[in-house]
Amino acid sequence: MALSQIISGFAHHRPHVIKHIMEKITKDPMIQELQEQIAFMQSEMSQLSDELYAQQKEMAQLRLTVMKLEQKLQASQGDGAILSPSEDTPPPHY
Repeated sequence: MALSQIISGFAHHRPHVIKHIMEKITKDPMIQELQEQIAFMQSEMSQLSDELYAQQKEMAQLRLTVMKLEQKLQASQGDGAILSPSEDTPPPHY
């Protein structure tokens, strides 16, 4: 039998006892410390989740920018704007 079933059955017959037990548990310093740690971790997880979302969004934008730059570079190579090293002649002062 699970603890929750025991408590549930007991609570039905003795609600005042359960209330007293719950008050003692919630006042326990160890329980309070654990609750504080859980609250802190939940806050940290939420912040990390927000940061991760922002980074993923930025990465998507950067990928799009790189793709556009690659397309622009490929297009400019086709029209002769950028010469290969073998096609490029040194300036006259050499």
